[in-house]
Amino acid sequence: MTDKVIAFTVVKHLPIGLKVQLRDGRTGIIRIRETSWRAEDRQRWQELYPLEWSSQAVLIDDYERLELSLRLAENDPWEHVPGRYKRGQVVKGIVTGVVTYGVFVEISTGVRGLLHTSQFPKEVGQGALEIFWPGDHVLAKVLHIDVKLRRISLGLARPQPTIDHPGEDSGYQKRKPSPLRPVEEPPSHMSLERFLGSDSPRHHILVIEDDREQATAISTWLQKIEQRVDLAYCGRDGLALLEKEIPDIVLVDLGLPDMSGIEVIRQVHQCWPVTRCVLATDWARADEHSAELEDLQSLGVIFLLKPLLPDDLVDMLLEIGGGEKQSSDRELQLALREELSTTDLTKRPLHKSIRILLEQCHRQLGFDAATLFALDTVQRTVQIIESHGDGLINLRALPSLIYSPVRDVAEDRDQVVITELREKDRGRFQYLLEFYPLVACIGMPVPSGVAIRHALMLLDNHPRAISEGGMAYVEAVALVIGALLDRQTAQEKAILVQRTTLLGHLTRGLVHEINHRISGLYTRLGKLEDSLEKINRSISAGKDTETGISDASANLSSIRETIEAIVKTTRQLGNIAKRPKDEFLRLDELAQNALNLLKDTSDRAKVRVSIIPPEKLIVLRSQGTAIEQVLINVILNAIQQIEESHACKDGWVQICFEAHDSPESADISRIIIQDNGPGVHARQWEQIFEVGFSTREEGSGMGLYISRSLMESLGGRLYVAESYILGGTTFVLELPHQF
Repeated sequence: MTDKVIAFTVVKHLPIGLKVQLRDGRTGIIRIRETSWRAEDRQRWQELYPLEWSSQAVLIDDYERLELSLRLAENDPWEHVPGRYKRGQVVKGIVTGVVTYGVFVEISTGVRGLLHTSQFPKEVGQGALEIFWPGDHVLAKVLHIDVKLRRISLGLARPQPTIDHPGEDSGYQKRKPSPLRPVEEPPSHMSLERFLGSDSPRHHILVIEDDREQATAISTWLQKIEQRVDLAYCGRDGLALLEKEIPDIVLVDLGLPDMSGIEVIRQVHQCWPVTRCVLATDWARADEHSAELEDLQSLGVIFLLKPLLPDDLVDMLLEIGGGEKQSSDRELQLALREELSTTDLTKRPLHKSIRILLEQCHRQLGFDAATLFALDTVQRTVQIIESHGDGLINLRALPSLIYSPVRDVAEDRDQVVITELREKDRGRFQYLLEFYPLVACIGMPVPSGVAIRHALMLLDNHPRAISEGGMAYVEAVALVIGALLDRQTAQEKAILVQRTTLLGHLTRGLVHEINHRISGLYTRLGKLEDSLEKINRSISAGKDTETGISDASANLSSIRETIEAIVKTTRQLGNIAKRPKDEFLRLDELAQNALNLLKDTSDRAKVRVSIIPPEKLIVLRSQGTAIEQVLINVILNAIQQIEESHACKDGWVQICFEAHDSPESADISRIIIQDNGPGVHARQWEQIFEVGFSTREEGSGMGLYISRSLMESLGGRLYVAESYILGGTTFVLELPHQF
């Protein structure tokens, strides 16, 4: 390999890249991958690098034919490696490839290192293919750099707690924590990370490749980024699979043993024209079949040059996208989302979600007021849940609505549609007219399984034309509201059940703690009895009683402290069972209470749990019971993950705090929970919060789901800020300030 820079001119667009001519008359190739570091530019390579375009490129191969790199001439990232990285430096990287002997990690754009399996912890006991997925984040340490050969050897870096020996009197030196940004962030435009973070659709891909090792490597990589893959090792087997099920993409090797990959693609295009075809070939075969490849290019075939790298596969998937049908479906989905915002609604408190829906009804249909009523069928009362719009509402008439069409809609599930109120209808609408001077209205029952019945009422004091589309819109909004109500009810029940489960888990630790303190209490009571007996003897003998009284006082004080500790422990447990209510809270005290309740669990798991006190007092108004439940869930999850993966050695969990007072945005505070557990795959950062999902065999899949639901009900957030495979996870509880 050489870094010689050569001037060139583009003379032809080949299916696999640019054919260029050098000043000395020789010709060379710039493959698509080497045109730019940016994936979006590589997708537009023919437009960006037209015929007769001249520039300079770096010669990277002159063995069989000249191969050049335009992107290396633009910016060779290896030029900056000696000054940017050094031996022993800790870096963050993204897994781009996984092989049997290790993991390829991109630590900056265009710079990859190898994390060899010999660097894995002994207790892991698994191969790289099982541990790491493409797109995972890795905290690595630079072991060796060879700039000439463009190789970097990496080892795993294990995060260290900010406090090595927790305890108020331990005399440790506190370091200011920065758990959200522990190391230099890699550039955000890495193609693989961008692809995994996008909404790109998942495809069914048929790989036809006779080299079994190559086929396994391609299929494994694609499966790790959640693509569905079928394998065939010859053309006939591939076509037979197509007869059974049509994939989205067929990736074919040109040099198959039984028939040409070109022939396979032609048959696929003829029989299954909606399937996108990708042809993989090497330089020699590409040159040999150049005319045929140009014909296939006119059919929309994508060409990849072997050996295939993850970048090539990512570019292929980005270029193919979702196809015409999926694209139109996605546009429809985005339009519906913009109208009803159902995805965002599930992440908001219920009352805010309903308010948004009522605002949309008001805006889309033009009625003066949109109101959601609740009818208690037992107490026979009507209440307003949310209302939006103009006009005067007479709240004194609210009790009489039980005799109005509001009851008909909510309890009897009747639809009420009035385009212009007639005189004969005034008797039926008497009490609703006292509430609002309506002329037109729509009443839509809200279907839900909750005990309280609901009615969505749109009211206007002018005549209104009501179309079928308008009615369908109101019905859709009512369905969404019903789903939100059902979801809220289900979450409340799940929270109570999970709280009960937590109480059962914590009770074991509570009993152990109380038994431990009671056993000490008996000892102190015995000492108190001895002190009292000593005082009696001193009085009888006329001796000084000062020493005995001092001993008795000390024993009484010790007994009092023990009893107070028992009462405090039982009260902390009892607080979890209380009904949540708004109160002023100190975040560090909440965290300490959670740690006290989990002390027995962490001790048995041999996991150190510590708190870094905030630099300043953080007080906010919220529901302490709910936040404690979230803290216990997240910390307990970390302890259990560490216990299973680390064989109870050197596990730790650490909690710290951040307060942000910004004039540009709402004030928020964060509770940051960092551990050195096994980490979470990047693809699962959101999935772990889904109901029923658990990475542990014995996990219920409820703890983190409930925790996120509780945080959202408080107007806050719970999310994974960072996670490194075999290097720990950082969870963040984000709470708004409410006073």
